[in-house]
Amino acid sequence: NIQRGLVTLPGLFQHLVRDVYQSQGGGDSVSQMAVCLVCGARIPCHSSHSLLSYRPCISHARSCAAGLGIFLLLSKTSVMLVQDLWVTHWGSPFLDQYGEEDIGLVRGHKLFLDSARCDRLNELWDSQNLRRWNSSKWKKVEGLS
Repeated sequence: NIQRGLVTLPGLFQHLVRDVYQSQGGGDSVSQMAVCLVCGARIPCHSSHSLLSYRPCISHARSCAAGLGIFLLLSKTSVMLVQDLWVTHWGSPFLDQYGEEDIGLVRGHKLFLDSARCDRLNELWDSQNLRRWNSSKWKKVEGLS
């Protein structure tokens, strides 16, 4: 049985980073964390350009929600969708004051939670078919069984 609805995120991205930092006891590793939006777990995830760096999230999705996962990558402020061995990036639920994403935190503006984007993520989660979203953009992570 998979739960309905995703975890509630704070209104400011900076508050989420602070909460993760405090729960991890500080350190530089916060930027290399992913937050599971299904259960709230913090997953070490080196968000490099290699698909293999997403293995911890795929493994967590298997144990948390039968291979389905929605993760917020803190270093990018973007969401990664996982279904079985397939991953893709969705965008960010956090927008700046101009209504724009700041993927990778390059502009440094405050980022506010966008309720419409959260609603879309929840609808996608409730469908239990994540791969229907932008199906041509999914990539298979090799080297896992």
